Amino acid sequence: ANVQKINLKNMSFIYSIKQNSGEIDSIRGNLHGLLINSGNIKFDNSKTLNINGNLKSDLNLNKEAINKLLKIKLLQSFETIQTTGKIGSTFDVSFDKTLKVLNYQFEASGDIQKLEAKFSKPLKYPFLKDKINILSFKNTDFQVNLHKDKKKIININGEYKFDNSSFQKFDLKNLYDLNVQKYSIKGDF
Repeated sequence: ANVQKINLKNMSFIYSIKQNSGEIDSIRGNLHGLLINSGNIKFDNSKTLNINGNLKSDLNLNKEAINKLLKIKLLQSFETIQTTGKIGSTFDVSFDKTLKVLNYQFEASGDIQKLEAKFSKPLKYPFLKDKINILSFKNTDFQVNLHKDKKKIININGEYKFDNSSFQKFDLKNLYDLNVQKYSIKGDF
């Protein structure tokens, strides 16, 4: 098994464990720059294993912290990333007796107060006059809904800019299921 090291700091919580269920409540602490303000996690193992919970957090993350949390290849495209904001999330996962995932649901929403990402190599797109070195966002809201058997939705809207240009408004919607992915982008360019 591939076990990832998790660095939790200044954690506090209240827990209760029974024969086939348990709860961790009043969760607070720091996970790689993700400041958890409140949350709870419950499990029930009476028939199948079901784990659900919610967390509310403040973000103050750089590239290294994001990589520790998400482990996504897209981060290799960036020399630096810095972001601040808030996020709230809920999750529900059900497993069978062999721990195969039967169903899952993950929902998150929040706001990015500021994000600045500097690319490792400037990007050039045919529809843009200049190369992009730095991508910035501010006052940006997001919503993510991921479900096993339903369409997955990612909505992001706010303000962006490339390099030293002025901030412009945008609205991005991404809807996808097993075979189809649809994008809708509206914005000032």
